[in-house]
Amino acid sequence: DALPIFENENIKLGGDGDKKEEKQEEEEEIQVPDVDVATTIQDKKWSERKQAFLRMQAEFKKGEKFQEYLPYLTNCAQEKSPAGGGDAAKVLLCFAQKAPEAFAKEQFSKIVEELCGGSLLTGRAKKTTKDCLLVFLEFIPFEDWLKTITEHSVASRNRKVFPEIISTVVEGVKDFGLKVINPTIVIEWALQQLEKTDRNVKEQAKMVLVETYIWMGDQIKSYFEDLKDATKKSLETEFDKVKGRKGERKRKTRNDQGNEAAGDTDEKKEDDVPVFAGKKVDALKNLPDNWVSEASQAEKWKDKKTRLDELLATIEGKTLIANNPRFNDVAKYVTQWISDSNIFVKGKALQSAKIMTAAMDSNKWRNFATEIVPIAMPLWKEKKMQITAHLTPLLVIIYEKILDMNEIIPSLRICFTNKVAKVKQDAWNYLSKCVEFEPKQSQISQIVDEDFCKAIIKATFKDSDKGVRENAGTCLGHILGATRNDSLKKMYEAEAENNKAVKERVEKVMVKYKDKAASSAPKKVKKKKAKKEEKKEEIEKKKEKK
Repeated sequence: DALPIFENENIKLGGDGDKKEEKQEEEEEIQVPDVDVATTIQDKKWSERKQAFLRMQAEFKKGEKFQEYLPYLTNCAQEKSPAGGGDAAKVLLCFAQKAPEAFAKEQFSKIVEELCGGSLLTGRAKKTTKDCLLVFLEFIPFEDWLKTITEHSVASRNRKVFPEIISTVVEGVKDFGLKVINPTIVIEWALQQLEKTDRNVKEQAKMVLVETYIWMGDQIKSYFEDLKDATKKSLETEFDKVKGRKGERKRKTRNDQGNEAAGDTDEKKEDDVPVFAGKKVDALKNLPDNWVSEASQAEKWKDKKTRLDELLATIEGKTLIANNPRFNDVAKYVTQWISDSNIFVKGKALQSAKIMTAAMDSNKWRNFATEIVPIAMPLWKEKKMQITAHLTPLLVIIYEKILDMNEIIPSLRICFTNKVAKVKQDAWNYLSKCVEFEPKQSQISQIVDEDFCKAIIKATFKDSDKGVRENAGTCLGHILGATRNDSLKKMYEAEAENNKAVKERVEKVMVKYKDKAASSAPKKVKKKKAKKEEKKEEIEKKKEKK
C-alpha cells in the first residue's frame, strides 16, 4: 500500500543506470508516497528509503521544498544500495534541474564532494549521476565546474571515481561544444591526466582530446609540441577514426534556453559559433641568441639565406605564434630581404613573412604589411617557384587579416599598367581573390571609380595578352556581382555586345552572386520585440511563484 500508484504504468522512477533510461514522463498529477522524509530516509531498508526518494523527486519537480529537503541530499549522494541508487541519483538530478540557480550553485561543491565519497558515480546509477553533474554545467562556468569536480574526485579514496569524472568531461565536450567548454582549459587539463599512471585515467583523458578534436580539427595539435612521439602517434590514430566528423551541440546553457523561451530565434547556427584556433607558441625564443646581430651584419646572400633558414626552422608548422621581444628586429630583416637581388633570399623571406603574418596578431604586422605590399607586388614578374609559391598567398593573408582595400589599391593600380604581362595577370587574379573574401566585400565598391572602370574594361576587352584579358574578365565578373555598380555595368554591356566569349566568361562568374543579391534584398521585418518582452515577463512571474 505504501508504494506509489502511477497513472502511466510504463513510467519507472526506479533506476538501473546502465540501461537506456525512459524519456521523462509528461507532467501530470501522480500520487506520491505520503511519508515523512526526515524519518523514512534514515530507514535501514532500501525499500523504505525509496519512498523518501520518490517523495523528494515529486516535490522538486513541482519546484518546492528545496530548502526543507536540503539536508537529505547527503543521504541521496551516499546511498549504498544498488537497488535504491537509481532513485537517489534522480533526486539529485531533479534538484539540479529545478532548484533556483543561485541556490543550486551554493550546493554544487558539497554535492560533488558527497558523490565522490559514495558509490553512485561507479555503480548502476552512474549515468543518471553524470547527467546531474552536466546539468550543473548549464549555469556554472566551465572553469569553476571543472575545478570543483577535479578537486573532489582526486581527493576520493575510491580510484574508480576519477576515471568516471573524466568520462563526464568527455560527455560535456561532446554535448556542449566549444561555445561552453573553454578549449585551452580542457586540453591542458586532459594533457595533465595523460601523464598519470592509471590506465583508465589515461584512456578517458585521450577521449577528452578526441571529442575536442571533433570540434577543433587539426588546430588542437598546436598543444602537442611537448608530447612524446609515442603519445602523438597514439592520438593521431584516434583522430583518424573520427576524421571528418562534425560536433553537434545537444545541450544548451540556461541563458540559451531562456532566449528560446522568450522567442529569440536569432541565435547563431552551430557552424557559425567561433572555434578557438589553438595555443600560441613563442617560436622566436628558439632562434639563436645572436640571430639579430648576425642578420644586421649579413651582406652576402648565403649569410642572409642562413639566417632565414634558422628562422624557418623555428616557425614552420606553427599555427599561432606568440609575440616576442625580438619580433620587431626579425620582421624588419624579413621585410628588407623580400626585395633582395638573390632569388633564394627573396623566396625564403616571402615564405617567412607568409607564415608569421598568418600566425601572429594582425596589429603586430600592420606596419610591416604596409611596407611589404608595394615591394612584393612587382615580384609577380618572377616565374621561379621560390617566389610564386608564397607571393600571392602572402598578399591574400595581408588583405584578409590586416590591410583594407583602400590601402592596397594604390599599389595594384601601378601593377595594372605594368609593361610585364605576368604582373598584370597576377594583379587581376589577386584582386579577384580579394573580392571573393565576403567579410570585406563591402569595401570593393569604394574603389570602383571612373578610372578603375576604364582600367578593368580596357584590360578585359583590349589588352594584347590573352592571360590578362581572361583574368581581368574574371575579376570584372566578381566586381559586377559583388557591387552591382551601374556605371561599370553600362560600360561592360556596351563592349560585350560584340564579344560573346568575354560575355560568357563574365556572366559565368556573376551567376555565383545571384542568390546573394536576392537574399540581400530589403525585407519587411516583423516586430517581435513586444512578444519577446511579454514571454520574458511570463517566465519571470513563474520563477517568482516557484
